[in-house]
Amino acid sequence: MIDLAIVKERVDATPFRPFKLETTGGKQIQIVTPDHLLFAPESRNLIIAFEPGGNMHLLTTDQLASCGD
Repeated sequence: MIDLAIVKERVDATPFRPFKLETTGGKQIQIVTPDHLLFAPESRNLIIAFEPGGNMHLLTTDQLASCGD
């Protein structure tokens, strides 16, 4: 499980650098711009990730294993 603050730091970084989210199941989701990741406004652990090509993933922080390059 990843702390949501770590993901938010990556999204808010200046300059932004693309990164990958890796799920606990081993799937890697490429985040290519800050607009490709949304944080649920009233949830402390829910995100929506959009991959290039249009795939969408609804994830909770307990489904995330890592957030890196």
